[in-house]
Amino acid sequence: MNHQTPFPAKSLPHKIDLIGKYSRLEPLSDSLHGHSLWINAGSQKDVWTYMIDGPFASENEFRAWLKNRELHATRYYYTIIDIKSNEPLGALCLMDCDLNHATCEIGGIFFSPKLQRTRIATEAIYLLSNHAFDLNYRRLQWKCNIKNEASHRAALRFGFTFEGILKNHMILKGESRDSAFFSIINSDWLLYKSAFEKWLKEENFDLEQQKKRLEDFR
Repeated sequence: MNHQTPFPAKSLPHKIDLIGKYSRLEPLSDSLHGHSLWINAGSQKDVWTYMIDGPFASENEFRAWLKNRELHATRYYYTIIDIKSNEPLGALCLMDCDLNHATCEIGGIFFSPKLQRTRIATEAIYLLSNHAFDLNYRRLQWKCNIKNEASHRAALRFGFTFEGILKNHMILKGESRDSAFFSIINSDWLLYKSAFEKWLKEENFDLEQQKKRLEDFR
């Protein structure tokens, strides 16, 4: 009897550049991105409040952690580059990629203050999500600390469906953490992809002010 799933993912995420209108995702490189990521994000304590790691006491400590992320065996990290300035402003990854069940998670997200609430940040989520679905993943997961209201709001804005709370999910920095879980599934992605692409068009903005919300396009 053949027990293989009929819908496997095509492959693990590719370590390639993913290029948008405003941003470029490059495979994370400490040597290429480390110093700028330290200045813009690693040294900003508020960025790490709800992260498993950080904050970091020094650039050397941050870059040792970053090098570990670069070489991580099961997490595929990408640096978010502002195309206009060519400046690294943050990073994110695809993780827990299961080829047999065609599921993965977008996570490990750290956005510098320069990146937060910008077109570049939204486009970065779009580019990496689209990469996952291009590889035939059926489910893209997002999870966050239930105390992290900003992450919760972001997940809903990006189109992730709230699925529930896993209580006592982790012990994080000496405290018990309950985690909220969200997902986008492949059958919804065409609609969400179209919404992202319409929202990201230059005519949807007056300078940096959006004319229509991302949610309005879904």
